[in-house]
Amino acid sequence: MRSVVGKRNVLIREAHTRLLHGELIPVEITAACFDPGDQLLLTGARNGTLKVWNFNTGVCLKEMTIEHMCEVTNCFWVEGRILAVGWNRHVTEFEEGGTQRTGKSWETRHTDDVLAAAARPPLTLATSSYNSELIFWKLETGQPYRRFSCTEPMLRIKMQYSKRAASPHAAAGSSAHRGSSILRRPSMGGARDSVIDAASAMEKARARRVSAVSLPARAQVMRQLAVHAMVFLQSRPVHMHVATLMLSLENGQVQCWSEHPAGGIQGAFQGIHTAGDYVSAFATDVDNNYLFTGTTVGYIKVWLMTNYLTTDKTHICMPKLRLKFPFLWRDRIEGRAKRCVRDQPLPLLLNSYKAHLRCVTSLAYVDHLELLFSGSSDYSVRAWRLSGEYVGTLGSFVPWSLTDTRFPPDVQKVASFTTFKVWRGGWVSRYVPGQVEIDKLRDITELELRTRTFGEPPPPPLLGDYFALPQRPDAHQTIRLDDSLQTIPLYAHLRMASTQPVRRPPTPELVRATRLKRAPARRPHFEPPAPPQ
Repeated sequence: MRSVVGKRNVLIREAHTRLLHGELIPVEITAACFDPGDQLLLTGARNGTLKVWNFNTGVCLKEMTIEHMCEVTNCFWVEGRILAVGWNRHVTEFEEGGTQRTGKSWETRHTDDVLAAAARPPLTLATSSYNSELIFWKLETGQPYRRFSCTEPMLRIKMQYSKRAASPHAAAGSSAHRGSSILRRPSMGGARDSVIDAASAMEKARARRVSAVSLPARAQVMRQLAVHAMVFLQSRPVHMHVATLMLSLENGQVQCWSEHPAGGIQGAFQGIHTAGDYVSAFATDVDNNYLFTGTTVGYIKVWLMTNYLTTDKTHICMPKLRLKFPFLWRDRIEGRAKRCVRDQPLPLLLNSYKAHLRCVTSLAYVDHLELLFSGSSDYSVRAWRLSGEYVGTLGSFVPWSLTDTRFPPDVQKVASFTTFKVWRGGWVSRYVPGQVEIDKLRDITELELRTRTFGEPPPPPLLGDYFALPQRPDAHQTIRLDDSLQTIPLYAHLRMASTQPVRRPPTPELVRATRLKRAPARRPHFEPPAPPQ
């Protein structure tokens, strides 16, 4: 039996649990991914456990752990290996076909909990922590080769390598010494003053549009900004001047980095339009033409990454983009999303709409269907078209429709006019309060009924009454009868004269008088005949 679209096929209850006082307590799933062949599912939980599932049957094939009660924030399944990061501040590696419950730990380079990570097999692994640390690792050897601070992206931090100690105490001492050496920062010279002044001016102007409280650039350095999400643009080449890594900061900014050993930060743009918001989820297509971002207040934005921080320049057809994204159509009054990117030429904001009432936690894009799936902390997963039209919610009993315009019932109550414009495919209501609505469904209006004039009068002839074409008689075609048969068939579609009653012509007076003279006179039967004369 074929399942209905949006209906769940397999449900695994209590996939991750922990035993407390003899009772199994469910544990939240914080990370998940598929294997390279999309045959198995890997999930990570808040208590540090990892499980491999056959999602077709719901059977757990393998169970692992990184550390007891240590949340797994990200997990990756590369060729032959499983990588997991979390609150233990390092990367844990497991063998794909191994039977061990614990894995091998990479070198500890972070000084705080790892919140976000992204992998680009078989080249690079990027990890970032709560205190704004960004480290690039070689995925093949597990060796770190670059380290940055997202709060001070222009600051170059030197990587210090040391031999791994034999004893655990020596390893702890070396890691502590390495952590103290990493925390030292060189003093900023006078050459940075002009850059900070220009940046602070731009931040003040942007904060004025977002209705946020802006801090001076030097005051922002004192507070480390956490990195919450990141994604690799894998179709781009590894070049020192090409941005291949996108990450989001707590202040709503999206930074663009190059994974090249000689690269660094390439640029940044504002990914929000609401004060106190930031990007919490990323997704992209196969060709990396679009970047999908989800925010903590439930908004989804689509950015055009073509020609942005790359060496290859291609032509952008704006009329084609306007046909695909109604958000680009001109508005009578611009919304907050357009006002915030008014001075930002690239990347181009293609779409912005509210998808959930709470934080968007995950995004996934299906290229051949042009469908975007969004998951939120409000326990819902929804499907959207690339243009932003709502398709349906997974698990709902309402059948999906690709022709009828539908709205999410919970977001419909608080959605803005920009969101409704995107949901309706660009149609905007022009209703003005107090204006009499015109009944467009009625063919004849009351004025036409009163004046007995329907429709518009025909245009007058150009020559007026000076010239008029003569009336043309109806053409009568000669009927050819088929006399090859014994009888001639006649059909109803032949043109024949209408049957009308034949009127008798009046009798002339002379004919009437003559007829009366010749008619014999009537007499009764008892009257004798008259004698002959």
